[in-house]
Amino acid sequence: MRIKAICLKTGLSKDTVRFYEKLGLLTNVEKGLNGYKNYIDTHVEQLSLIKHAKGLGFTLEEIKQLAALLFSRQLTMSEMSSFLKLKEQEIDNKIKQLYEFKVHIRETLEGSCEYRAQLKKLSGK
Repeated sequence: MRIKAICLKTGLSKDTVRFYEKLGLLTNVEKGLNGYKNYIDTHVEQLSLIKHAKGLGFTLEEIKQLAALLFSRQLTMSEMSSFLKLKEQEIDNKIKQLYEFKVHIRETLEGSCEYRAQLKKLSGK
């Protein structure tokens, strides 16, 4: 299939597909005699994995490592488990950081409201 067809199947743009191919995330894309690249169902699987993993917060480098292992069938369940546990830990740390930032914002807003109330009281309004 040509790039337009794979884009329709995956919901990705042509530029994104080309970018992933350039990074080595999309492998073994062959050109036909007509000069057009021919994409196959394996490429749809690869792009679906990339899209899903990006949505879960994996970096492109992490996706590249994971995809290489998955599609080469060299990844054991133990390795997959370790890889995902590490990502889970990173997500937990990110959640903690976001929560702390949210608390800081809330405290800033509450402090700002209290400050405004005091100013109104002092100005007699």
